[in-house]
Amino acid sequence: MTFGVNLFAPNPVPVDPEAFRRYARAVAPEARTYGIDALAVGIVEDDDRIRSTCCCPTRYRPSASPSPSRKQP
Repeated sequence: MTFGVNLFAPNPVPVDPEAFRRYARAVAPEARTYGIDALAVGIVEDDDRIRSTCCCPTRYRPSASPSPSRKQP
């Protein structure tokens, strides 16, 4: 059986606010083409809720049932 695992790790240091603003200014023109105001977006340190989900990956075990997209021999 093949399955994938996504691994997430928290940032080792907080995001530098000035570096974030520089980056936002750099990507702002492209972001506007998608209707996103990159200059209005704030810094989000934990967008995947790592603190609340990292303690026990075994709690998210995949089921043993085959994937519906794979034909069984």
